[in-house]
Amino acid sequence: MPYLYQHYTNGPDAESHVKSFLSTWQANHLMQHLIGVEAESSKIMEFTLSFDGTTMCWYSLHILEGFAMFQDVQIVFLNFSIGRYASENCFVQFYAITQEPNERVP
Repeated sequence: MPYLYQHYTNGPDAESHVKSFLSTWQANHLMQHLIGVEAESSKIMEFTLSFDGTTMCWYSLHILEGFAMFQDVQIVFLNFSIGRYASENCFVQFYAITQEPNERVP
């Protein structure tokens, strides 16, 4: 029975999500002994099973089948995730700004 892939939660844990995916993928395909192109294609296609919400929107903008190596997909995914989280964090910090008592300009 194959293991289900954990869905990505759109947070700063993108690297741990990739590691979790690869562990689950290895457990799912242990007996198949996939190597080379077959293994890479399988990882790329099954990685989409761990997408949800905004990550699925990201996937619709990137054609992952065009990648030959899972490592390339991983780099693009991590850049998306880290950049997205950084911009959200920036907005949170922006709205948390308050005027100090000694500041005259509102």
